[in-house]
Amino acid sequence: MTISIDEITEAAERLAGFTFQTPLRMSEWLTTGDRNVFFKLEMIQPTCSYKIRGAFNAVQKIADIGSVDQQLVTASAGNHGRALAYSCSVFALPLIVFIAEDAPRAKIDAIAKAVQVLTRETNLVLLALEAAERT
Repeated sequence: MTISIDEITEAAERLAGFTFQTPLRMSEWLTTGDRNVFFKLEMIQPTCSYKIRGAFNAVQKIADIGSVDQQLVTASAGNHGRALAYSCSVFALPLIVFIAEDAPRAKIDAIAKAVQVLTRETNLVLLALEAAERT
């Protein structure tokens, strides 16, 4: 799959106002005399990870074509589910999230605030595929 520069520009325009340009901070601990190491501080995004960019872009594209009644389904250990849940809540799209039983409580709580259906399971992929086939 090839992504054009126009598609990247369009995605950036869709994300404007919903995500932040995150700063880079040099790590004094990891930087050495011959190399600088930087951290990109994605924890300041609305969902505390970079996953918001892909999720929001995909959800907005669905909303833009008028598929707002389409049921979305995902399987996630946390960050992707949280980003998709946030994005769906912005556009009022229905979402089912299958999340790992051992996912961190903070991620479970954040996802649960934004979705109608949150299922904690062990076999995420199989259950998500079955649910997607039904919708």
